[in-house]
Amino acid sequence: MPEEVEKIILQDFGSYSTALFKDNCSIQEAYKNRNEHAINSIGVEAGHFVIDVGCGRGAMLQEVAKKGGRSLGITVSKTEQQICEQKGLECVWSSWEDFDKVVQKSYPLADSIIIVEVLLHMATLFENRVGLMDLRLQMLFSWCQGKLKKRG
Repeated sequence: MPEEVEKIILQDFGSYSTALFKDNCSIQEAYKNRNEHAINSIGVEAGHFVIDVGCGRGAMLQEVAKKGGRSLGITVSKTEQQICEQKGLECVWSSWEDFDKVVQKSYPLADSIIIVEVLLHMATLFENRVGLMDLRLQMLFSWCQGKLKKRG
């Protein structure tokens, strides 16, 4: 999607994902609520290393930092990677599938990996019907297992 269209559709919060509405909160607050809920649900705390696959513009990465953790974003969007870097966030321009080929730097095993709404991006309807979604999910989970600490 061209950057101009992204700005119109995604505005400043730049998220395609669902939000967590509480009471009559704004859309920005709802995305913040979703991110806080995810971070708290996986128990992020000071010193944890978290990988966010499909990190968007880094909102979840910022929440990890608020808890005292270190994070690495992975995105297929060059624009989003640049936005993350402008915010001082560590982000790699790559798919999870190409990550090991693209990244020259060594990272520690992660305490957690965040992947929000990954199913939307894993396969087309046709690919899902012929079983490619299952294969790609198996590959994703295997990749994650190789990036996580033993109890991550």
